[in-house]
Amino acid sequence: MKAVIFKSPGVVECEEVPIPKINSGDVLIKVKVSGVCGTDIEKIDGLYTASKQIIGHEVSGIILDVGEDIKNYKIGDRVFPHHHVPCYNCNYCNKGSETMCPKYRLSNFDPGGFSEYLKFDRWNIERGGLLKIPSKMTFEEASFIEPLACCIRGLKRVNIQKNETVAILGLGTIGILFLQLLKNKSVSNIFISEPSQEKIGYGEMFGFSRAFNPYSIDVVDVIKQETKGVGVDVVIVSTSNPASLSQAINMVRKGGRVCLFGIPPKNTFVNVNFSGLVTDEITLITSNAATEKETKSSLKQISSKKIKVNGLISHRYQLHEFKKAFETVKTGVGMKTLIVG
Repeated sequence: MKAVIFKSPGVVECEEVPIPKINSGDVLIKVKVSGVCGTDIEKIDGLYTASKQIIGHEVSGIILDVGEDIKNYKIGDRVFPHHHVPCYNCNYCNKGSETMCPKYRLSNFDPGGFSEYLKFDRWNIERGGLLKIPSKMTFEEASFIEPLACCIRGLKRVNIQKNETVAILGLGTIGILFLQLLKNKSVSNIFISEPSQEKIGYGEMFGFSRAFNPYSIDVVDVIKQETKGVGVDVVIVSTSNPASLSQAINMVRKGGRVCLFGIPPKNTFVNVNFSGLVTDEITLITSNAATEKETKSSLKQISSKKIKVNGLISHRYQLHEFKKAFETVKTGVGMKTLIVG
């Protein structure tokens, strides 16, 4: 079979590799769709090392084979596999920090999501990492389950209220998903900071208060003006651009919250006025990844069309065209790029 394999920073190849052999508690999945995530690009470039250099995790597919111990799944089931699953038994899991579980990032696909087939093992299955997707949900829609789940967890951590004002910095796929979640929570006063007019156009499908290009105007000043000098209640940083952090801190109100969601490259440092953070009681809330609670919620919201994802797909490539797909994502053209089988 063909699979995209990480070789070294900046080098990945689509190679012929053996089809993974499953054990008694595993399943073999034929990959139908795999979304290209920004962390895939950072892994390829050697800028993301929080987990194994296995690329491709926004996956949907069909079960082709099951191990003898598998009871609740069968050949032909349409599924979403979650690549990282915590143990649910350690100190981190018991205190609600499941994505910090030492086992969380040790679990993954074999050989990765950008492959014709992948092995999904007992560890993930026994801990709820394999979800059946309904017949009315397409494989393309199911490939959004993981990124939406991460956004759902981010909003949980921030504890958004419906009457709050919110700014979203960065309107890529993640920013659009946050926008829809906020609208569904009856948050109506939402400001957008995004340099791409094309991406702002995607956001207009769902509605926001105003959008600003941070390269042409001082977004902090404008948002302060829009909020009568107070600032927004919450800022969601959905971009990996480190400069957005200082913008977020300067545009949030005193006593407000900043959600740091976009993952900057490793060894990124930012100068922050900590005195101002303390005296203004600004809360910095980080959020990374998701658990099975969020993936189940994500599946339901996409299946019920509460979250609309089909209109976000701008590019589709075959597996052998993966370099074109990654280049598309790196250049920032369009919205969501998928590898389809």
